[in-house]
Amino acid sequence: MINLFRSKALYKKLTSLKGPQDAITALAFSIHGKFLAAVGPGGANIWNLSDHQSVPLTSLHGCTTGAPGATEPPEMKGFPALAWLYFSQRSRHVLLLGTVGGQLQIWDYIDERLIVNITLAPGIVGQKQALSVDVYPREVPVGTHAQIVVSYTSRSVLVGHLRADGDFKQRVLITLEDGFMPKTVRFDKSGNVIVFSMHGGIIVSLDSLTGNILWRKSDAPRFMATVSLDEDCQSFVACTDQGFELWDFDRMILTKEFEQAPISLSLPKHACFSEWKTKVIGGTDRACAEVYDARNGKFEQRLAYPQGGLVQAVAAYTTNDRFLIAVAGANGRRACDVILWYKKHVPRTDPRPGSSDEYYTFRIKKWYIRLVFYILCALWVVVAQTLIILNNSEVRTNSPGLNSHSQWYR
Repeated sequence: MINLFRSKALYKKLTSLKGPQDAITALAFSIHGKFLAAVGPGGANIWNLSDHQSVPLTSLHGCTTGAPGATEPPEMKGFPALAWLYFSQRSRHVLLLGTVGGQLQIWDYIDERLIVNITLAPGIVGQKQALSVDVYPREVPVGTHAQIVVSYTSRSVLVGHLRADGDFKQRVLITLEDGFMPKTVRFDKSGNVIVFSMHGGIIVSLDSLTGNILWRKSDAPRFMATVSLDEDCQSFVACTDQGFELWDFDRMILTKEFEQAPISLSLPKHACFSEWKTKVIGGTDRACAEVYDARNGKFEQRLAYPQGGLVQAVAAYTTNDRFLIAVAGANGRRACDVILWYKKHVPRTDPRPGSSDEYYTFRIKKWYIRLVFYILCALWVVVAQTLIILNNSEVRTNSPGLNSHSQWYR
């Protein structure tokens, strides 16, 4: 039986991906949802989501470290930051890993494995731990290159570009003011860089060609351990000392505080947008991730993590018919699996120019259906009462007793 009054569909567990014997601090889906990568102090793990099998990372002799003729193997542990991109020219997925030693590693997916292409540090020798990595665009058209940005604990922000053949060139290296810790860097829709400071409530926009500051805002949350910026650069979720908060990016005002329990562990926890920005998924220190409604801040569902403890890493991806959520634990020196959750959805089809299709799929909110149902019920009641009244009137008019009533007095 279909329940028209059921308010929300819930996520269901899809599978468990066997993870490392150490904490996972960040997760990322690749373009097209083909791979999932998990990183942390113990190293990097990658899975092919078509068969849920692990993808090996192979270090070959001859990989470079930024110095001419260097053949040192890349660091294989301590990855605090990651990002995926996809080169259409070669139909190739590329994984970028930032390390605690300041390296940026670029791994190509070749022959069912990831092979290190470049382990580089041009211009950033001596820089400290990588904090954040981002790419623009995520899917690189034929004949163009990808922009790369990396931030470091040394207050530096590196911007460069990467071609499909693996050629990387540094463009600018910016050193920010004292006290500005560039905890999160993201490209905006125009390809410029947005930098979120961990402390002080400061956000700056940098010209990706020159490194010049385009604008500066100082009314953001005073503490931002992690930041998730939506694709349209309209809203962001910050992990603050009070929990997750949803902010309007343009007006820089707090729009939602989510229903969440008090924080027990003051450690960074990631959040992400899902379901076309109507939901926010956030990690917790209570052996679960939580789903919130981005429109009203209400708690919706607990995504349990069976291995318990701290859950720092979450990630989301939308396929043609599913919303996917990845959740991972951050328990040091213990097995940490990745749990995949899913929720089915109706494919969202947009008419293409020149399309001759006669049928389209539309997203209809459930409360619309309930409203129509209530209106139909009300109309049915009105029509039924009207028919009863009309029927009673007709009975009275045609009653033999009424027609012969005057005969009793003749």
